Amino acid sequence: MAATEQQVQIRFRTGTEADAEDVAILFDMSNAGYITQLWGEEAQEGETWLDVAKRKILAPGSEIGPAHTIIAEAGFGDGRSKVAGMLIWKLIPDVPPDPSRETDATRAFAELKTHVPGSFYLSNMAVYPDWRDYRLATAMLNVAITTAYKMGYKTISAIVHESNTKLLAHYDKRGMAVTASMPVGPRSAYAAESRWLLLTCQQPHGLLQSNTGKSDTDGQ
Repeated sequence: MAATEQQVQIRFRTGTEADAEDVAILFDMSNAGYITQLWGEEAQEGETWLDVAKRKILAPGSEIGPAHTIIAEAGFGDGRSKVAGMLIWKLIPDVPPDPSRETDATRAFAELKTHVPGSFYLSNMAVYPDWRDYRLATAMLNVAITTAYKMGYKTISAIVHESNTKLLAHYDKRGMAVTASMPVGPRSAYAAESRWLLLTCQQPHGLLQSNTGKSDTDGQ
């Protein structure tokens, strides 16, 4: 059972190397469990998918590394704390990479990103089940948008699977609209004929309240 709001204090911070395991688990959750399979195939003898994930997260220049991660941390009155959720953001370069160089698992994403060069990209977001009463998704999006503004970015982008109606609703409230889509293709947790949706907007709507209700979600 999750702790009550009176027992904990939620704060938001940039990730650290110590968060690598939590980020890996939440990253897998945001990808509907597909990372367990995908990175499990790369595991060497004696390794698990989690070992591979932590290695990738902590690699120099990693796009899913601590510097690109917003952590929602629950602090308890006795001094303990634990990771409750995370959001990963990326900066899409002015000249995005050539999609033809990507793997089957990432080619559709790369193709959609060519539509939004130079944007602040909301990548992956997930919240542990025990903390889904705290509207952490709304709060983490607030932090991400504030981060984008402070860095001088006005265009926000995201790619969401068409089945993730909760996350689509979050982005709709920000004024983000679908501007392109592509079939998922092979090597995904979703049906190959289903679609990824690219959402984007200039200057998203203002920060939203995040202290009541149950509206958190995971994913892309």
